[in-house]
Amino acid sequence: MFAAFPDFHVAVPRMHHADEAVVVELVMTGTHRGPFAGLAPTGRNINVPLVGIFEFQQDRLMCEKVYFDMATLTRQLQGGAAAP
Repeated sequence: MFAAFPDFHVAVPRMHHADEAVVVELVMTGTHRGPFAGLAPTGRNINVPLVGIFEFQQDRLMCEKVYFDMATLTRQLQGGAAAP
C-alpha cells in the first residue's frame, strides 16, 4: 500500500467496543503513484471505507481482521466514482 499510495492515510471516524472486541470504521485515502494489483499508476485519488475488528482476550489482542471492498478501490483507480 505504501509503495502504491505514498500519501496513504487512514482516518478513524468511529469506534465501537464490546466486552471482547473493538470494531473500528475507517476511511483509507491516498493517491495512486505506484503499481497496485497489476494496475500501473494512475495519479487518481482513492477514498475507501474499511472495517477493522480487533478481538481481545482480557488485555491481549488475539485477532485482527480488516475488511474493505476491492471493487470500490479498483473502480476508483479506473476512473469510477469515489465513495461518499
